[in-house]
Amino acid sequence: MTAMNLLRRRMPLAGALLLLVLAAGNPADAGRRAAFRLPNLEGRQVSPADFRGKVIVADFWATWCAPCFLQAEILHKAALQYPKKDVQFLAIDVGEDEKTVRAFVKKRPFPYPVLLDKDEKVSGDLGIIAFPTLMVIDRRGEISYLREGIVPAKQLRELLAEAGAPAPAAAAPTPTPPATRPPAEP
Repeated sequence: MTAMNLLRRRMPLAGALLLLVLAAGNPADAGRRAAFRLPNLEGRQVSPADFRGKVIVADFWATWCAPCFLQAEILHKAALQYPKKDVQFLAIDVGEDEKTVRAFVKKRPFPYPVLLDKDEKVSGDLGIIAFPTLMVIDRRGEISYLREGIVPAKQLRELLAEAGAPAPAAAAPTPTPPATRPPAEP
């Protein structure tokens, strides 16, 4: 068997192992203090330390990332359910200039601050290589979760509870329109 044939046979296995490693995240980050400072769209520098005592959800994303739109929808709904005194949501755009991000946010606004990691310093230090990536920081300021991929709403609630957030307020029920009846015949 030639070296090339051997490589071809093992490539699927290597790819599967790589996906498993990526899906598992980086357990070494658990318990690590989240210490960074990034500008928001208003030009103010924002840090996790600004939200001491709160659970922080930081979503690393980019305007060109289609799966990021789904994650943003999940986070948008969650942000409306958790009191701001308990949980702070942050959208951290990675690798894009302010003009690009502003144009995107104008069309698709976020109900929480958008930060800019234009030079990829913070995301690079955290080892982020895919989008979306979600980071949860507990009330002590330590990273309790950092993984690539979409986090479903149920799992997000569990992660926030583990990080010390109280249970979310119940979602307001969607009003049901009154039943319409066809007009009575004369």
